[in-house]
Amino acid sequence: MSSFFSVDLALIFHNFLVAQLTQLCNCPASTRARIAIKRHSFEKMRSIVIWMGFLLIFVVLCGSFADARKPRRPSSIHFYMRDTLQNKTKSLNTAYMVAAPNSNLTGLKFGAVIVFDDPLTEGPDLTSKRVGRGQGTYMYDNMYTGFSALLGFSAIIDTPHYNGTINFFGADRLTLPTREISVVGGTGDFELARGIATITTNSIDGDTFIIHCNVRLYY
Repeated sequence: MSSFFSVDLALIFHNFLVAQLTQLCNCPASTRARIAIKRHSFEKMRSIVIWMGFLLIFVVLCGSFADARKPRRPSSIHFYMRDTLQNKTKSLNTAYMVAAPNSNLTGLKFGAVIVFDDPLTEGPDLTSKRVGRGQGTYMYDNMYTGFSALLGFSAIIDTPHYNGTINFFGADRLTLPTREISVVGGTGDFELARGIATITTNSIDGDTFIIHCNVRLYY
């Protein structure tokens, strides 16, 4: 009895599946078309949403990178520059005379040209924290006294707070306790900088002289 009952249930279930498959196959063409269109539209919308998500992430990342590169543009900065010239121990020199009238490289006279690569520090001591390097030239341009130079250099600043260059140019009248030269440009955190650098002589010790630069910046 139970075996016949099992066979009957199997036949009923089989007939039900056949009926469902037949109904699906006999579905009108218009209905199948609408289902296909809806499915295509869904797939298209999903693709658009995915691409919009990627685009949004890209825009956010670009904005973050732009903010990270935005110049900080401080209004002032100061440093000490130590220049060592004609020391008998050549490894201690940070500056060299590269030209002079009649190729006379023995004295700092009119026409002498010096190229330097000096350390920049927070304080006047050589052990003070480094903030960068000053690289450029000065030329003795006073024919009568010899104690004035045309100074042009770049302060290459590299600290946890600022990174970039500040470019200076002007007459450095060495006999004055305080003098000023122009800030003519900048890069990095000092992009498009203009301003004035007030220079004072901190000390002169034989072949080494130390100057203090107090720089006011405008953008």
